[in-house]
Amino acid sequence: MSLRNLSPPLVTLAGVATMAGLPALDAILSTTSLAALKFINTAAFALNVGAVSVPGRLDGQQDDEMRKGEINPSKPNANETASGVYGRNRCRTLVDPSGWAFAIWGPIYLGETAFIATQLLSSHADAVIPGMTAPFVAANLMQSLWCASFRPSYLG
Repeated sequence: MSLRNLSPPLVTLAGVATMAGLPALDAILSTTSLAALKFINTAAFALNVGAVSVPGRLDGQQDDEMRKGEINPSKPNANETASGVYGRNRCRTLVDPSGWAFAIWGPIYLGETAFIATQLLSSHADAVIPGMTAPFVAANLMQSLWCASFRPSYLG
C-alpha cells in the first residue's frame, strides 16, 4: 500500500467531501441491511488499520530515532533529530504536544476494535448499528486521511 500519490490538496478535498457527504451517507445507509452495515463498518476499520500500518509517518521516524539513541526525549533542546523531520523547527504550530499526548490512540483503537467485535459476535449492538455506521465510517476515513497526511512530504 502506497500513500505517496496523495497530495495535500487531494487529502483536504477528501476530508471535506467526507464531512459534507455525511448526511447523504447516513440517508443511503438507513435502507441498507444489517449484514451490509456490519461489513461496511469492518471494512472502514480495516482501511484505517491499514493506513496506520504504512510506515513513513513523522511519528514513526521519531520513534525509530529514539530507539537508536539518536534523540533523547527527556532533553528536547539538546539535539535535533537525525532526519530533521521531528525537530523543534519542523513546522509552524501554536501548540507542540508532548509525545505522551498521543497515548490516547490506544484507547481509541481499543474502543473501535471492541465495537467491531461486538457487532460481529453479538446481537446486542444490532439496534444501534444503523445510527452509528455513517459516523463510524466517516471517523475511520478521517483517521485514514490523517495518517496519509502526517508524512514528511507534507512539510513543504
